[in-house]
Amino acid sequence: MFQRKKILIKSVYALLDSAVVNLLGLLTVIYFARVLPKAEFGVLTIALCVNILGITFCDLSVGQALIHYGTGDNKRNLSKTLFNSIVLKILCFILIVFSISIFAYIISTFFNNALLAKVLMLVLVLIFFTFFYNSCLQTLNVKEKIHKMFYTDLIWLLTLICGVYLVHSYDLISNASSAIIFLILIRCAALFFAVIFVSNEVCVKSFFRLDKTLLKKLSLYARYSFTNSLGVFIFSKTDIFMLGFMLNNTYVAFYASALVVTNIFKFLNEPATLIVLPMISKLHHQKTANLNKIIRRVFLTTGLTSLSVSIPIAVFLLVFPEYFLHLLYGPKYTECTALVRLFAIWGLILPFYRCSATIFNGIGFPQINARYTWFGGIFNVILNLPLIYYFRANGAATASIATSIALLLLFLHTLKKRFHIFKPASCVLSTSLKAEM
Repeated sequence: MFQRKKILIKSVYALLDSAVVNLLGLLTVIYFARVLPKAEFGVLTIALCVNILGITFCDLSVGQALIHYGTGDNKRNLSKTLFNSIVLKILCFILIVFSISIFAYIISTFFNNALLAKVLMLVLVLIFFTFFYNSCLQTLNVKEKIHKMFYTDLIWLLTLICGVYLVHSYDLISNASSAIIFLILIRCAALFFAVIFVSNEVCVKSFFRLDKTLLKKLSLYARYSFTNSLGVFIFSKTDIFMLGFMLNNTYVAFYASALVVTNIFKFLNEPATLIVLPMISKLHHQKTANLNKIIRRVFLTTGLTSLSVSIPIAVFLLVFPEYFLHLLYGPKYTECTALVRLFAIWGLILPFYRCSATIFNGIGFPQINARYTWFGGIFNVILNLPLIYYFRANGAATASIATSIALLLLFLHTLKKRFHIFKPASCVLSTSLKAEM
């Protein structure tokens, strides 16, 4: 009973932390979209996509390795693993600095914006402080201090709100560069509190110990993790880069302002992911006899429950997209109604797509996720080329919807063929009729 209560409390904190992180992203996009000119907001969006790519390379993949090898009750082992993971992150960061320093001018020419090179150099500073902040969160994750993770991210959110109030009062945000500098200062303040929270979880005496064998293990694990994360990045961010290249930064701003809709649907589906993954993983490790039936029931129940929550939001966005845009941005982005409607349709696909991907992770086949994600990324790039050319930003959104549908069909086909978890419709109907009789 006590164990169940602990799990419930951790789940609640995990959900609250997810809400805080999603709210952070939402508030950041809304504020900068309101105060920056459209072209500058487009430049900022591209720069933040480069920031995500840098974090994916030098932080997320290594961070997952830290969580994997730092587990256990041994504080010394965690301290040593944390130090070696930070060393590996710094080495990866040096590669990123070298790459962006060389290609910054080429990238700015690629997007036809000379100021982008300066913004990208500032992004390097943001990446540096971000991976230190994330290292603190990953350490708390290893120690299962989910409540401290929530408090840390909540302080970050409160710092952002206070910072927005100050800079807005003095009208300090006027371009993409000043926006990045603002984000760097907010990240530094959040990092200060994160270090305080994590200081009691590590052993200082065992911290500064470089272990070549551990470094090799971390880098090997991070390599496979990065492969999957890069596929996700290509699938989810390639449309923004292609809009900037094929059209201009204003279209990127239009797309980013409507893309906020996807964050709402992702948050609505987060509780299902938090529940399904540990449950399916536990049943799989226990080699439950009727696992296929359980997975079928979980898939349908979770998907339909999430869909029932998503449908009212989608209907509202389909019927009143102008009101939604005016609520967030004022009269600035009212021309993006078609984009909002398209992303509302995407939100109805998401529940079953995310549930399918979560099931594959739970039953021990993450490589299927990685393979299909890479396929989705390549397929999305191919679709974007003609669709952006003919339909501009609406074409990019249509490509994302088509790719999500294709991936969902692949997941469903594999679940049915490999694990036989879906019965034909006639069998389901006959079973339900018998139950009623």
